[in-house]
Amino acid sequence: MNHRRTTNRATRLFTMVALITLHSLRSGCFAMPLLAAAPRVHPLAAPAQLGMLRNADGTWTNQAPAAAPSARDYHAMASLGGDQVLLFGGYYGSYYNDTWVYDLSANTWTNQAPAASPSARYYHAMASLGEDQVLLFGGLDAKGYLGDTWVYDLSANTWTNQAPAASPSARHGHAMAYLGGDQVLLFGGAPSNSETWVYDLSANTWTNQAPATSPSARFHHAMAYLGGDQVLLFGGAPSVTFVQPEAKLL
Repeated sequence: MNHRRTTNRATRLFTMVALITLHSLRSGCFAMPLLAAAPRVHPLAAPAQLGMLRNADGTWTNQAPAAAPSARDYHAMASLGGDQVLLFGGYYGSYYNDTWVYDLSANTWTNQAPAASPSARYYHAMASLGEDQVLLFGGLDAKGYLGDTWVYDLSANTWTNQAPAASPSARHGHAMAYLGGDQVLLFGGAPSNSETWVYDLSANTWTNQAPATSPSARFHHAMAYLGGDQVLLFGGAPSVTFVQPEAKLL
């Protein structure tokens, strides 16, 4: 009898734990501690997996620079002209607002540490504005959607909050691409929408283009400059369903 009671109690306890776990997973938030004493390690944190470069012959080369930004996801990068690329922000266990520049010729990442910068965030978008400059818009942080417009200048190592008179609504998961000159195209984002905006650096204006036809509402798509004044868009997600990174099981 004692053995039977013990078995029944163990079965009930297991069932309760299973139900709580299933409910937590369905709700998108796993509340039970999973080896809390052990720090989380990003799956791409190993140095051998950082700094890949695709060559003209269709191969990938692991650049393996001596130093690099910490492992992360949901960050953004954009060309600075020449063989340099800007990286900003991202998330892995915490929100980042560090500013890094990769130089292909030297195969180095440099933490620019500007005096001021956009707030920590992820799911933002960035695009080249031509030589030495990059545009950043929006994103997401612990408080919600962001709708600020920033320009990074490599020569001065400064971020400037452009604060234009009008701009797209706060959002994340949108995409941006260079349009030539000092203009950038923005499309979509979450909350899911199909808006088409153009930013003009010289005038410091955002203009809602409102074209007669456009891709359907989406977010987490990608866009790239095609030359001239053309941009290519592919894919994305049509739903507004979103799971905070903190709720993911990694």
